[in-house]
Amino acid sequence: MIARLLLVAPLACAFAAPAFAGMKAPPPELAAFVAAVKKADAIDDPLQRCLAYPDLPGNTWAPGAAKARCVMFNQRPLFTLGEIEGILQGPGGAKTIDAKFRALLDAHFTDPNARDQTFTAYLPFADRGKLVWSEGVARKWLAASPDSPYANTAVGRVLVNKGWAARGGKWIQDTPRENLIAMSGYFEEAQAHLDKALEIEPRLLPACEALMQMGRQADDQVQVKATATCLAADPNSYNVVEEMMNNAEPRWGGSLREMREVARYASDHVKENPALAVMTTSHESYEFELEADEARAIPEIEPLALRVPNAGYLRTVGGAYLHKDDFWKAFVYLSEALRFMPDYGQESRWRAYVISELGDPQWARADAQRALKLEPEDPSASRMLADILRDTGHSAEARPLYEVAMREPKLRQNAYIEFCRVAVDRRGFLACTDALTTEFPDFGPGWYQRLSALGGYDAPGAENAMRRFLATYMRDWPLHVKRAQEIRAYMARHDIKE
Repeated sequence: MIARLLLVAPLACAFAAPAFAGMKAPPPELAAFVAAVKKADAIDDPLQRCLAYPDLPGNTWAPGAAKARCVMFNQRPLFTLGEIEGILQGPGGAKTIDAKFRALLDAHFTDPNARDQTFTAYLPFADRGKLVWSEGVARKWLAASPDSPYANTAVGRVLVNKGWAARGGKWIQDTPRENLIAMSGYFEEAQAHLDKALEIEPRLLPACEALMQMGRQADDQVQVKATATCLAADPNSYNVVEEMMNNAEPRWGGSLREMREVARYASDHVKENPALAVMTTSHESYEFELEADEARAIPEIEPLALRVPNAGYLRTVGGAYLHKDDFWKAFVYLSEALRFMPDYGQESRWRAYVISELGDPQWARADAQRALKLEPEDPSASRMLADILRDTGHSAEARPLYEVAMREPKLRQNAYIEFCRVAVDRRGFLACTDALTTEFPDFGPGWYQRLSALGGYDAPGAENAMRRFLATYMRDWPLHVKRAQEIRAYMARHDIKE
């Protein structure tokens, strides 16, 4: 989490609408990139926005890799769960859905823009927070069309997800036996549906890829057979090769040597599917990803991000530059990460912060709103949007968001300051700063704001506030140091003891 104390405005500015000169001028070598990103960000459609984005400066990405990544990950599913449920209630609903899935599968083999979109079509069944609903919808579809390979795959993939959820995310030695038994039960039922789907339609990659997932955990023979089935159908599928890479990882019983072999396979097939370029460096970043040592992010991961359009690499490097307060490089890498994966909540909040720090809170607002939409329970997202609303003259909208942020103990002090700052009037400002300094009597920024609320060094209560500020002010903040000098000069002139 990026957390930064914000300097508190003096009272004269506390209730005024802010004015901004606009975004700081970027370094000359980034000027065209920044302008192109801003233009692309105005596009609502995720796919068209991704395609309109400039590529990462200095990259050596394989030709077509960025476009292929855009097309693969920024298209919407055929239907939402609700839409499938609604169609199933009408006459011939199951046939309608089957026909759409069949056409999409055919397009996978003929239209590069439809490659692997069969996997996207099954995404509505993958939300582990909606497994009860998704299983219910999948089984209704199957009941209406029992021999549909697409319905059988929907049920099978839901059951695989239920199996993973039952297992949990701990290492196998730390996983309770009853969890593994529950997982095996779901996997066994899933295999029956997925095998049936492949008997009817051997090209149905989401079915064999789900079996590959199961086999990685439970049965090597299942994994080997499913991999062969998938590769026979399409040796260039991104999702299939990605699951091959997952299976090759040491944590699943593979090795770095096996990961290199899959990377070599991906490299050999990049011409047929440029998106596979993303997999050509997975073995090089594996150990870093396990340890997540940020100090290594820039020297080890930035070179990889320049070689392949991997959103994970891009966000890692962007975050590392943000922690170094290198806002322009953070902007570059976080923008590219969000280009490919706009549903990154944390990175949306980070880029909102970066753009705001660079002087354009109006532009930052969309990122902050998306971050809160994606992670509504994250108080940091509420705080970020509140700051931007405050900075763009929407204090009334900011107040309830600051109240949300104040519920998080780690954010409370600083959010409290900003909550007071957007008080509706002077009386509210005084009352708020009184409560703030009562709760946090040793918090220098709170006393700084209390002095602003009091409006003058000769106001009632100002002597105590001045003394408390001098005892607690932030010695490394120029604004606080300057105010401390002013207070001491005032106290000396008026013979007030510190």
